[in-house]
Amino acid sequence: IPSEEIKINMPANADISKLYEPEYIVIANIEKISEYISYVPNLNKITLPVTKYKAKTLKNIKGNMNDTFEFIKSGGVISLADYEKTLSEEQIKKQGLDKKTKEEKGNTYVEISTSLNLNDTEIVTGKTYLICMRYDTTYEEFSTILVKIGILEYDENTNSVKDKEENKWIPLDQFIDKQNI
Repeated sequence: IPSEEIKINMPANADISKLYEPEYIVIANIEKISEYISYVPNLNKITLPVTKYKAKTLKNIKGNMNDTFEFIKSGGVISLADYEKTLSEEQIKKQGLDKKTKEEKGNTYVEISTSLNLNDTEIVTGKTYLICMRYDTTYEEFSTILVKIGILEYDENTNSVKDKEENKWIPLDQFIDKQNI
């Protein structure tokens, strides 16, 4: 149990014109958070965290996902000790982490929120979303990281998605046409 929780919103540094086209687009219900991942075996290092979700497919729009699947999204929870491993010495000093004890770093958790997509949304278990993914070979998982559109709230009653850029609900077909996906 964390002694303290810190929330950090990371700025998007990537050129969003370089985002990947989605390989899979599904309407799915989020069943649960499976785990937080901060260690990436293929890189053999600790990175900023991602959250793995389990979802149930309601409709395949592009590609063919199984009835249930797991995917990752950037952001999640990480110990302060692991978070420190992602920083340079200068960043550690600037954030005052060099003054914290090993015990404080091990018992303090950081919730990091990152998104490179203006339309991406925070996920709530039990809700339904339009999810745009690709297979990420670094994590060996389906992923919304660096994928055009990302995750949008979906309303089953009106068959529409919440466009955060325009701050309004748009019919799904109209939104997909607008995005050229």
